[in-house]
Amino acid sequence: MSQEEHGIEGGDPGVKKYVVFCVDGRKYGQPGYDFFTHEADVMMTAAASEVERGKLTPAEARELLEPYREVLSLIYTGEQQMVFDPDRYSWNEPDSFPTAEAVVESPQASQIFWYEVDELGIEGVTLVWSVPFPVLAPVRKKALEELREAVADEYKIVVKKDIDEFDAMGKSVEWARKLIEDAATTKDSRQSRPFSDAPSKEETEMSGETLIYGDDGQEGGLVFLEEDYIAELKHFCDALQSAATWGELRNMVSEERYQETLAVWKKHELRRLRSEKDTDEEELKVSTQSPDDDFDIEAFPSYHDGDFPEFAPTMMDRWVDEEIIDEYGGYRATMTDYTAAIDFENEEKVVSLLEEKGYVCIRDDDRIWAAVWRW
Repeated sequence: MSQEEHGIEGGDPGVKKYVVFCVDGRKYGQPGYDFFTHEADVMMTAAASEVERGKLTPAEARELLEPYREVLSLIYTGEQQMVFDPDRYSWNEPDSFPTAEAVVESPQASQIFWYEVDELGIEGVTLVWSVPFPVLAPVRKKALEELREAVADEYKIVVKKDIDEFDAMGKSVEWARKLIEDAATTKDSRQSRPFSDAPSKEETEMSGETLIYGDDGQEGGLVFLEEDYIAELKHFCDALQSAATWGELRNMVSEERYQETLAVWKKHELRRLRSEKDTDEEELKVSTQSPDDDFDIEAFPSYHDGDFPEFAPTMMDRWVDEEIIDEYGGYRATMTDYTAAIDFENEEKVVSLLEEKGYVCIRDDDRIWAAVWRW
């Protein structure tokens, strides 16, 4: 797919630009961003799954994947890899095609990306030995931002909240295509300042950012959150509790928060339908909500699990440098995530460092407790 088809700005219009998905690996026990997956492998896994289910023929799947020919050469040239084709069949033959499991075990386009970025020599972006081939190691936040800038002319790296959001195993081609198009044409919805370091002193002096910090009651240390973020999160949580219809919710929150809520509802609804009816996911039609439809946050399983809205401490490294967290605190495991915290004994030092950057730091344990445990 070309840049024009993806709608990605910048770069040479004649050069193809691909989306690469990744996920915050701390939720899976990793120290950084992980599971870097090329969009071609997302689409190929979906196509392979549909071939297995008889939805596509191998020839139709190859035609569908033609835009990715340069990074999926195996299915066109008949080249072999033992892990990918142990029986030495040629997948460019009319009746042959890899299984979805084989694509996941040996993601060809993703491997190309991994080797290319390893050659850039960015500190913190490396390959680690694995079987049957090296894979990209978890990438810390600062290194990810450097990587994004370095590959911006060829790749758009998009971070997803959950690995299930881009795991194409068993999904439809239609689903994969929409996932890729949405990623290519929209900004990351998770953060307005996604992966850069904390703002400079000049930026914070201009914006007047204030950090509220305190003990969140988890006995792990101090959490720092931006004052406006705390207020926005409280407003969102209040709206989720008070809205009686989807129309009321939309009028009460930002469009970004509304779309986030709608996406969570759709995910729950698909799971419910799959549990009640034995059918392919692409046949489950989940329509958008009309303004008059009832809204009840109590019907959202992820709300009760603490996964939605986001657990506030997971946002701390938007404002506190990774280096500060590593030196004066660390990451701790929670029930559903890995979150940053500053050791209590390093309070004075960290406050001083953040104030040097231009932040105003105010200790308020009650406000931090309320933001973490949703008032």
